[in-house]
Amino acid sequence: MRWRRVGAVVVAVAVGLAGLGHAADLREIGLRIDLTLQPLYAGDAVRWNFDLGGYALVVLAQGWGVRAAAGFNVLSAGPYLGIGLLKAIGSSTALEGDVRLQWTFGVGAPVTTAGAGIRFAGAADGLFYELAAFPVSWTLASVAGAPAALAFSPSFTVGGGSSLATGLEFGQAVTVTFLPASPGGRPVLPVRGWMLSPRLTSHVGLAMLPAP
Repeated sequence: MRWRRVGAVVVAVAVGLAGLGHAADLREIGLRIDLTLQPLYAGDAVRWNFDLGGYALVVLAQGWGVRAAAGFNVLSAGPYLGIGLLKAIGSSTALEGDVRLQWTFGVGAPVTTAGAGIRFAGAADGLFYELAAFPVSWTLASVAGAPAALAFSPSFTVGGGSSLATGLEFGQAVTVTFLPASPGGRPVLPVRGWMLSPRLTSHVGLAMLPAP
C-alpha cells in the first residue's frame, strides 16, 4: 500500500503542475521508445527492458518547467511513470530533479529512481542537442524478491536530433547509469566496482510553434 500511495502522490503532482491554467504552456509532446540493458545476467542471458510511451514538456512561470513521461514496459509487462521539475538558470541550462517509477506485474514494489542534476540544451540550423548529468541519484529496487535496497546510481546522457519547420522533431539519446556492483551477481558491463546500464531513447515529437 505504501508504494501505491507513492505512485498516487507522483500522479497528483504531475497533474497539478501540468494543469496550472494560464501559467502553463505546453511546449512539446510526442512518442518515445526506450531500450535498456539490465546490469546483471539472468543465467547466461542478458536482459532488456523495451518501453513504449509518450512524453510532454510544459513550461511554467518564472523559468520553471515540467517534463513528464508514461508508458509500458513490453518485455517486463509493467507500466512506468516519470516526472521531472526543471528550473532554467540560463538560455541553454537548467537544473532538474526527477522521479521515475517502474512497476512489474506480480512484484509489489516498483523500481523507484530519484535524482537531481543539470541539463544543457541548444539548437541551430534545424539541429538540436542535449547533455545531462545526474550525479545525485539513487535507485530503490528489490532483486529476486529480496527486501528493497537503496543504491547510488548516477547517470549521464548525450543526445541530439533534427527538427523541421513544421515543429516535428526526431531525436536520439544515450543514457548510461552507474550502479554499485551487486555481490554475487554477474554484471554484463563491469567497470571497477560498478556495473553499467545503458539506455537508448528514440523520440518523435511535435514542438508547439508560436502563433504568427
